[in-house]
Amino acid sequence: MQHLQPKTIQWQPSIGSSAGFSLVELMVAMVIGAIVMAVIFATHSVQQRSFRQESLKLATIQNARAALAYVENEIRMAGYDRPNSGLFGLTDVTEGTIAFTLDLGAGGNADNGTLDADETVSYALYDAPSTVGTGATDLGRTVNGATQLVAEGIEAIGFAYAFDSDNNGELDWHDADPTDGLPRQPGEHIIWAGDGNGDGVLDKDLDTNADGEIDANDAGVILNLPTLPGGGTTVDMDRVRAVKIMLLARSKNPDLDYQDPNSYWVGFGGVINGDGHHRRMFTTTVKCRNLGL
Repeated sequence: MQHLQPKTIQWQPSIGSSAGFSLVELMVAMVIGAIVMAVIFATHSVQQRSFRQESLKLATIQNARAALAYVENEIRMAGYDRPNSGLFGLTDVTEGTIAFTLDLGAGGNADNGTLDADETVSYALYDAPSTVGTGATDLGRTVNGATQLVAEGIEAIGFAYAFDSDNNGELDWHDADPTDGLPRQPGEHIIWAGDGNGDGVLDKDLDTNADGEIDANDAGVILNLPTLPGGGTTVDMDRVRAVKIMLLARSKNPDLDYQDPNSYWVGFGGVINGDGHHRRMFTTTVKCRNLGL
């Protein structure tokens, strides 16, 4: 009888689809990964650009607002003269500069009724030593011959003045129809003027179209003031009762991803066209509480 010997079965691992990733699968995964990375990079770039733009705009706005508030508060005190000495008031009303005196009192002697050396204040643009070469001017405050930096990056500043020429307690208005005997009708606005030739009197009407704004619509139409209620065509500085401040701030550095499409008009200093810098225009009106009392 022949005995059958049992066969030994050797196990061998099968080679199938579960052994690893195919080349096609790897390529698909790489493409998906590349797309995800591109989306992440693009999102990050957009966020970085947006953050940079907002930072530049915020710095410009904060700088301008702080400067405007400082100038506004001090101009409001122009002519402060508690002893009523008659020595204090506006001394320069040109379109890009304002100067005034106020009785601060030198050496702690407040309200002494004497015009001391440190009681004449002026504001104008200049180039601060710390910002030379930046291509932007700054706002300076000059007292007793020394100029202090108020704000960097102030590209333009203008001043316009409202007045009471006949000293009747009312600001002078553009009267569209002098024959009606009715002041302050719709479409009639306060006269905003400046000293066009630097002789210390207001002789230029800055709001030539009488719309209450000083902008490019008034450009090139600088006219002498009409005959005023008080007579004549010029106004002495002691009749000024309010000051309009126009201030244009510019970012310190340009933004390569930004182009400002706007044009700006500050008084009659000319049109400033936008470029890669962020700009912000501020306008405010200050009632000089100590003038005309």
